[in-house]
Amino acid sequence: MGLADQQFHVRTPRAEHLKPSVSRRRVLPAEELESSLWEKTSRRLGPARDSQDVVWTKVGDRGADIYDHLYECKRQNHRFIIRAGKDRVLLTDDGRRAGKLFETVSGSASCGELELELRSRPGQASRRARLQVSFTPLILRAPQVGGHSPGLREPISCVAVRIWEPQPPPEVKALEWILLTDLEVTNFEQSCEVGQMYTTRWLEEEFHKALKTGMDAEFPEGAS
Repeated sequence: MGLADQQFHVRTPRAEHLKPSVSRRRVLPAEELESSLWEKTSRRLGPARDSQDVVWTKVGDRGADIYDHLYECKRQNHRFIIRAGKDRVLLTDDGRRAGKLFETVSGSASCGELELELRSRPGQASRRARLQVSFTPLILRAPQVGGHSPGLREPISCVAVRIWEPQPPPEVKALEWILLTDLEVTNFEQSCEVGQMYTTRWLEEEFHKALKTGMDAEFPEGAS
């Protein structure tokens, strides 16, 4: 289908004055952060047309779970399916604290069973997994960054689709995905569609693997 955007990026060593426990996002300007490449991609692509026939959906792993990235997707009318990597604070409709992401989502009951073909990984052969599926509407509180206290910026409304393996084969790590999306998810079928769309990310991983190992290119992610 073609490549929509690509940014080449070489990582720099962590500044000596920054302690390992200090988040770069809290002390460095946004433009100096590697994570800003995600939101820059959204801006480079520009706003998506409001159309029912063509929907721009960004699919990303846990490295893309960045508030500024999700906010920029909203601003540019890009839909998203992002695997959650941070246990974010949740809010109620009236702005009160409503627990944490992982505990809340893990407490949602399954709405059905899904079978997926899983590709092989280092130390694990490809296999067919029997998975449970749930979905939970959420409001994510904006995190603290330099100049902004927690919750000062606009919250992100989305749905968390949890896909997990309750009974993995012996000596195999159970699969669990918590996928944040702003696509419409109100039933089991739509939850399964989000999971299937997330699996398309693997094709992009193979493309980047070829560039990194075959051409010595170094960059975190692209948009396809």
